[in-house]
Amino acid sequence: MGARKIHHLKEVKPRQATSGNRITLPDQPGEIVTFQDGTRPNGHGRYLSKTADGNIWIANQGGVIEIDGQVLRSYTSDQGFIDGIEQIIEDDSGNLWMSGTNGLMRWDRSGLTSYRANDGLEDQYILAINRTRDGKLYTLGADLSLSVFDGQNFHTIAAPLPPASQTLWSANPAFQDSRESGGS
Repeated sequence: MGARKIHHLKEVKPRQATSGNRITLPDQPGEIVTFQDGTRPNGHGRYLSKTADGNIWIANQGGVIEIDGQVLRSYTSDQGFIDGIEQIIEDDSGNLWMSGTNGLMRWDRSGLTSYRANDGLEDQYILAINRTRDGKLYTLGADLSLSVFDGQNFHTIAAPLPPASQTLWSANPAFQDSRESGGS
């Protein structure tokens, strides 16, 4: 069974901010993003990601916030986004993958697609999502299952682990071999 479409992109409309969506970006470290009227966005950020187009994406408890440098757009479950988004990454095609406590979704040019157990994910609580240098997308479930995306579905590897195993996942590029990234 394939992934379940939630909404087509043309139906995904950002929630309007009360102050016309215009924001002021900080000039100095430590300053806070504010709306033109001086108010601040609600909630706290859980994950921050910058996409190839230069937009900033922030996952927070209420949904996802997109900042293009001038306009702040907020997306929530009202537009079909899953609740509990904790991570956002961009794949080689410019699609955004969002994961968290309630599953995994992809926002591509045709809409939002959710991925669940019937799409090959062993666990819908996604602790981490990462993309390798060759473009493969991997997820780690709360049950410690590792899944890889084949373009349509996920294939899960549930490695036999001792009962006392605990989760440790690193997706930090600082841990990658500098010889592969052209570093010295």
